[in-house]
Amino acid sequence: MVTINTPEDLLRVLSENAEWKAAVRREILTEELLNLPARFDRFVEQQQGFNAEQQGFNAEQQGFNAEQQGFNAEQRRFNAEQLGFNAEQRRFNAEQLGFNAEQRRFNAEQRRFNAEQLEFNAEQRRFNAEQLEFNEQQRQFNAEQRQFNARVNSFMTRTDRAIERLGRDISNMRADYARNNTIREAPGIALNMGFRLVRTLVYGDLLELALAGDTSDLTPGEVNSFRRADLVIAAVDADGATHYIAVEISYTADERDTNRALRNARLLTRFTGHPAHAAIASVRIVDEIRDVIASGQVHWHELDDRDPVAE
Repeated sequence: MVTINTPEDLLRVLSENAEWKAAVRREILTEELLNLPARFDRFVEQQQGFNAEQQGFNAEQQGFNAEQQGFNAEQRRFNAEQLGFNAEQRRFNAEQLGFNAEQRRFNAEQRRFNAEQLEFNAEQRRFNAEQLEFNEQQRQFNAEQRQFNARVNSFMTRTDRAIERLGRDISNMRADYARNNTIREAPGIALNMGFRLVRTLVYGDLLELALAGDTSDLTPGEVNSFRRADLVIAAVDADGATHYIAVEISYTADERDTNRALRNARLLTRFTGHPAHAAIASVRIVDEIRDVIASGQVHWHELDDRDPVAE
């Protein structure tokens, strides 16, 4: 038999006998307290599940938080950009309002211009119609004018030809006048140059001189020009020595005449061995040859001006 004298004896018996321990627990504890361990186990199990779920949620939340932080940073940048954009938009809106006012004024001005342009177009159409009528009249006038011009051109062509023929006739008359008077005054030319005329050489005389002389350094043109010299005078000086005078004849003497006279004088000296002198006979001379005449290189025999035709 078990004797229980102290609380320690009771605790030792209860620890040794499970049935007594359970019976004492049922006697002492309520139903709710008896079920408390099971309920606590279930709570722990639920809490562990909750904790696992919470941990998953926390991990997910951390990822979300990281995303949210990135989003927040992006949103801040966007907000800053948006603020800048809004300020720019406000400036643009202000400018646009100004532009709209300008555009309205321009539109009003354009409407006035369009009205004026329509009026101008109507006037221009009337002018164009008048111009077309004038153009047709001008075409008719031009056709008549062309016919008149053709008749005038024909008349002027005939007149030009007549004047050209008259000019050639006058030029020939002047040349004949100068040539005839020079030949007639040949003794006076020789006398004025200090010589006495013996005779004048004809084309045949000059041809013989050229054929007998040395012409190797001359061109055929120069030889032919010498043979056709205007006038060549054979003369003698006070001592009876022979001289030649090469005379070029022209109504108005120029550089070509003085050059030909000087060249023919040189050739006469070459071909004859006697001194030769250059002279020109004319009514007038050009200013360009006054110096060569003043120098004595060429003698000028001035012919009387008896030209019946006024220049």
